[in-house]
Amino acid sequence: TASEEFPETRIIVISGYDDFNYAHAAIKGGAIEYLLKPIDETELNQAILMAVESLNLQNGLQGNSPELSQEISPGEIIDDIKDYVDKNYCEEIKISMFSEKYFVSKEYLSKLFKKKHGCGIYEYALNLRMSRAKELLLDPGLQIQQIAERLGYSNSNYFSKAFKNFYNLSPSEFREMNQIKTEDA
Repeated sequence: TASEEFPETRIIVISGYDDFNYAHAAIKGGAIEYLLKPIDETELNQAILMAVESLNLQNGLQGNSPELSQEISPGEIIDDIKDYVDKNYCEEIKISMFSEKYFVSKEYLSKLFKKKHGCGIYEYALNLRMSRAKELLLDPGLQIQQIAERLGYSNSNYFSKAFKNFYNLSPSEFREMNQIKTEDA
């Protein structure tokens, strides 16, 4: 069997057959889980976590690492992702970083994040960047190029386009509007 030939492999069988004999044969052949189509993401993610834990136990590792533990809840994962984005929104953020860290699908993470925060991970990071952009634009001592660089944009044209798409006015227009308001005050 595959599990005898490749002992470091954990097998999860995904099948369209809801038949005890098939499931029994799969488990007897070394599969750790027999899942039915259509795939339920939660069940698949749990099966993957179970496979990782099984490998850790075989290799003498303890499952104390938060990213490998079944004990970490989906809410804790999303809180961890939010904390990371809050601190690193000026850098390129890839959902695949989190899916690899927590052994769950990108789609599952995106769905959980959106459910808790009302927007996707990328949209959340963009909201933070644009909010910070408004703060920085109120400082007349900073050039738009400097602001773009601080926010992780490779050039000011790309930043200006993103800002205009987000607020429906350019960074320069935003500055002009706010200079008039502060001069009147």
